[in-house]
Amino acid sequence: MTRPAPTVPVKVLAANIESRRRSPLLWVHIKRHKPDVVITEQSFRARRFLSKIRGYQASHFEPRGGAEWNGIAVLVRNDITVHNVKALVMNKKWIGPKAGKHHDPRVYPALVLRKCGVVFRVLGIHLPTHNQPAAQKESVEAVAAYFRAHDNSPVVAAGDWNRRDNELDGLAQSARAELLSGGKVDHALVARVVFRRSKRLLKPIYAHGWMLYRVDLPLNPDR
Repeated sequence: MTRPAPTVPVKVLAANIESRRRSPLLWVHIKRHKPDVVITEQSFRARRFLSKIRGYQASHFEPRGGAEWNGIAVLVRNDITVHNVKALVMNKKWIGPKAGKHHDPRVYPALVLRKCGVVFRVLGIHLPTHNQPAAQKESVEAVAAYFRAHDNSPVVAAGDWNRRDNELDGLAQSARAELLSGGKVDHALVARVVFRRSKRLLKPIYAHGWMLYRVDLPLNPDR
């Protein structure tokens, strides 16, 4: 009998904390599930809270012309090596559906990480709202291009996509990736993983789609 090839498990928790300054339930999930990576959207007011979560290093982008610059935060467990942190910076400003609020172009943190000798990439996602097709299209094309540009290592893009799963089929095909459906508009796009699984988490009443994703990466230190 052929033994299955060895893999490295990675857990990614994604949660939109809806501009709250703190999120006790998020801390409970982190303590219970011990994710390798935590991605939070609408977290620009929660920087102090997130930076105090023990066992994790926080990656934020400084404000640049508005809160949307650092609306996505990424926490990486201390035993995960962070090789690089960059950003996919969009160009299109957009108007939100609530009171016509103006937003700066989206910025998506892109991290290169290593666990147990396996290098993988993580993207934090929060697409513009559904009423802004041009801004959404720009983000979708940038994400797909990122996947295609890094076809030599696993990639996980998770967060709030502001699209239902059946509206992301074209993106998955263009990115040569697989979509893990989550809660309503919260999903993960993954590529070059051996195993994948998603689990809905208990969430606050004001939030939507808190998800825990588990992916197994091929154990290949040369990757």
